[in-house]
Amino acid sequence: MTYHVERNSKPVHNWQPVSIETSDATGNHVGGGPNTQWNGDEGVTTYQWGLWSDEPAWKVRAEFSQQSDFSDDEQWTVQNIPLQPGRQQDFWNFGYNNRRNTNSVIAEKDLNGFHLKIYPATQFTDQSYGNGQMGGGLHIQATPSLPAGMRMTVVKLTDDQGQDVQNYNSGSSGNGTSSTYGFQLQNIAGATNFNLTIALHKSRFVEFTAKPTKEAPATSSK
Repeated sequence: MTYHVERNSKPVHNWQPVSIETSDATGNHVGGGPNTQWNGDEGVTTYQWGLWSDEPAWKVRAEFSQQSDFSDDEQWTVQNIPLQPGRQQDFWNFGYNNRRNTNSVIAEKDLNGFHLKIYPATQFTDQSYGNGQMGGGLHIQATPSLPAGMRMTVVKLTDDQGQDVQNYNSGSSGNGTSSTYGFQLQNIAGATNFNLTIALHKSRFVEFTAKPTKEAPATSSK
């Protein structure tokens, strides 16, 4: 899939597909994780379609999510989030364990219609990546749970020395009224606290019908 996005009549690169669903006339639905590369001002996205290619048409529903340049009312910055030791197992079980501990919240705020709580970051004591690199995790709770089409993005995360901290979303757990979102952190050895900016923002959805085509098989000469 090739696409082009403009804002105020100017091409932008900060919107890209984060999920794509294809369906056919018989009711089959397949979701795929997209991979996007840029060719000038055009995004070229590939994904696993998984439907019968002889169908006359597919319906495609693509979720586009903003990646940067969020508005002020979509963002929240919290400084000096403490880092404490803990086990990786406790990070994964945080949603269950935290039901019995409501006093560890270090910051909370209403943002874009949701109430957010941030908990202390954890440095794993039972995991090492070698070369002195240590992993960790951070949890953010949203009430109510974020519906489909609402995304939480880490805009910037730095340690107490001002160094960027690599992180990635590790999913969420919920109890029916709220959800806790986990972010794994990489190479945080020596850090004592973090500064975090997150964004809570809405996706945009595009639906269209496409005719499947087959690529000719590659041939080799002898």
